[in-house]
Amino acid sequence: MVESLEDVAELLPETVQQMVDLVGFAAVEKIITNFGGATFRFTDGVHYFPKLKALIGLESAVK
Repeated sequence: MVESLEDVAELLPETVQQMVDLVGFAAVEKIITNFGGATFRFTDGVHYFPKLKALIGLESAVK
């Protein structure tokens, strides 16, 4: 049985829980699936922001 991120919420690192509070489980699951394990520099808006925006939408990306 494959568990969703929400099924293991209490086991998630604090940083991931904070992300969930901001944009919700569905968006965070997409981020982890697509970028998990990668260093994601939010200060490099030219490279990373367009990828994040395409993945979870502008409204969630700017949170």
